[in-house]
Amino acid sequence: MEAFKNAAGKPILLHMVKAIRENKAFLGEVDGLIGDGDHGMNMAKGFTLFEKRMSEEVSFSDGLDQLGTILFSEIGGSMGPIYGTIFMDMAAAAEDAEDIGLPLFAAMLEAGLTGLQGIVEAQVGDKTLVDTLFPAMDTLKHGAEEAASFADTLKTMKTAAERGRDSTKDMVAKFGRSSRLGERSRGVLDAGAASCCLLLQGFLTDRADICNGICQIQVLFRHCSRSYRFFFKRHCYFNHLRLKKTEHPLLLHIPDIHNDNAVSQFFLRTFYCFCFCFPLKFLDYHAVTIPTDCNSTLFSTSL
Repeated sequence: MEAFKNAAGKPILLHMVKAIRENKAFLGEVDGLIGDGDHGMNMAKGFTLFEKRMSEEVSFSDGLDQLGTILFSEIGGSMGPIYGTIFMDMAAAAEDAEDIGLPLFAAMLEAGLTGLQGIVEAQVGDKTLVDTLFPAMDTLKHGAEEAASFADTLKTMKTAAERGRDSTKDMVAKFGRSSRLGERSRGVLDAGAASCCLLLQGFLTDRADICNGICQIQVLFRHCSRSYRFFFKRHCYFNHLRLKKTEHPLLLHIPDIHNDNAVSQFFLRTFYCFCFCFPLKFLDYHAVTIPTDCNSTLFSTSL
């Protein structure tokens, strides 16, 4: 089963931050039609605070917990406690996990939905973010039960979330400020459903492929000169890739290469050439698909 490393989930968190910040005006506009118009501003405030306080080595689950805490306690409006509860409960479901595969990811979304419904009795059809979150979670659960591809299921989840968001346009609001409008709330998207859809899309990288989005490489140099090892380290340095020290003097560990990063893609192309030109050996490896424009498969560790 495909999975991504919990410890290497920071790019996903940053993608979520980007999704909210870039759509601040859109969320405010949607909310302003039948609400007070502050949803985009409040969400952007919370996610910006989270980005500023995010530690360098934050894991995916720890990041969700930090994000939830900030949203719960530091932003205005009703959506702060709602999203805060969702993210903190999602984090709790994956607290001790090393790898996050499709079954666990589905369980995380289910935990978030359960936590939400513990404080708000909203159901599908009530014109809330539940109309987006539930079909997304249900899609993941079905994918896990059928042992489907993680990446393919995420794409299906995206479609389900978008349909759920769009369905709120024809609903009458039953919760929040917009519920006072009754029938007049029909014909407009729910702002919470819209932001939830953006965040679920944020779980996907630009390539809609988080499970293949992060590689880790260990390389053992055999019969290589010291000058070549120095050259290789410099190559990593100029591509902004940190090297992690190991106990073996000839072993290099490159812990975070991201498929959705242009610099990393360039590194992967040149690194792939190195493998044929120099006597390198990959340790503890399994095949990981590299972006299609690389036309290659790289061997990486599964640490």
